[in-house]
Amino acid sequence: MTKFIRFYTFMLFIAVPVSAQEIHGVYIANQGNFSDQNGSITWYDLSTRQEKQVLSDFGTIAQSITLHGGLGYIASNTSNNVDIFDLSTNMRFGQIREVASPRYIAVVDQGKAYVSEQLDPGKVKVLDLQSRTVSDSIDVGSRPEDIAVVGNHAFVANSGWSHDSTLTVIDTQTDTVIET
Repeated sequence: MTKFIRFYTFMLFIAVPVSAQEIHGVYIANQGNFSDQNGSITWYDLSTRQEKQVLSDFGTIAQSITLHGGLGYIASNTSNNVDIFDLSTNMRFGQIREVASPRYIAVVDQGKAYVSEQLDPGKVKVLDLQSRTVSDSIDVGSRPEDIAVVGNHAFVANSGWSHDSTLTVIDTQTDTVIET
């Protein structure tokens, strides 16, 4: 099961478009056992095919990870935080609190990101990346999952755990819902 999860996560990172910089490896969010709260972050070096634990057993479920501006943002599901670590040192850098059961993070621009909250009613929190705070909340469909930012729009997949299957479109300039 662990190999499958790692392979799936690895494929997700490869599928995401990247700028023209050379890629040496990937960071992998290992969820951990739900009841044990033992999520971790692994670095996989593509040239040596070696893996290295970067952050281990940090006391929560590591739902997902997003890299931006030399920092890693981890959706720490059961601790209700977004944990931040420095990619150059692999050390924890800070937290953004007040995010109920975060799932996925999408960077909107240099200073702003969106994070989906798993709990009902469905919400996407607006993160101020400079002050490391929640600056706003946007109502979306039931149990939002991943977020894709394209131009001035964010597309939020609402799963509802099989009770919803909608897509919410957010205007990233105004942080308002265009349609669901």
